[in-house]
Amino acid sequence: MKIASRSRLDEAVTDVLVDRGDSEVANQVAANSGARFSKTGYSKLVLWAEGDDQLTATLARRSDIDPHLFRQLLAHATETVRETLIASAQPEVRDAVKRILTDISGHISNAVTSRHYARAQQLVSSFSQDTALTKSKLFEFANTNRLAETVAALSMLSAVPIDLVDRLMHDASYYGVMILCKAVGADWAVARAVLLSRQGPVGTPALELGEICEEYDKLSASSAQRLLRFWQARQAMLGPAKADVREKYYLTA
Repeated sequence: MKIASRSRLDEAVTDVLVDRGDSEVANQVAANSGARFSKTGYSKLVLWAEGDDQLTATLARRSDIDPHLFRQLLAHATETVRETLIASAQPEVRDAVKRILTDISGHISNAVTSRHYARAQQLVSSFSQDTALTKSKLFEFANTNRLAETVAALSMLSAVPIDLVDRLMHDASYYGVMILCKAVGADWAVARAVLLSRQGPVGTPALELGEICEEYDKLSASSAQRLLRFWQARQAMLGPAKADVREKYYLTA
């Protein structure tokens, strides 16, 4: 917390704070105007912000946040946070936020109605006892754009519920999928294929694979597993009361 409060923090420090810190540290460093974040650091913070109204609002007020991550924040934000942001924003910012929210609510993905995973899960279950084969099949599915089977294989390998894997595969940020791949011990060739098979929202920027490869190499499996457990715990905290928020995101992502 003391480090997170320093007047100036560079990306190398904030990356570690976000990786190692708890929710209080994340909120403290996000609120620090003298802190600078890498793409990885920002992606982590946006991932953890879901279910944390304070962190969501703090990140949304930062002027240096990437527009696509800002959109993702708003898509996940509760109505309370959205209303607070609109009420407290300057007129020009308020209009921009309203336009984004209108755009989010007006683009209902046709993919939602086709995200039926029963058949894909049945297929993956037939060989899921063989981890090496499942990883090989994950590579095959991703390379041939078989999204349902890719999601099912990732869910089986990571023990993450299939609806949450689906969420990450359709997020604007690639970071959640990168965490999943690293956590299950996938090499870069597999991770690259999975990342390229993602279907982010319309307007999501093209992946900079060289840069992402470097991030992937630096991310340790233990760190990815810790981050994944943290995110799963946050999702569990959302509970049934937040189901409508999650469903709203499904319809707008």
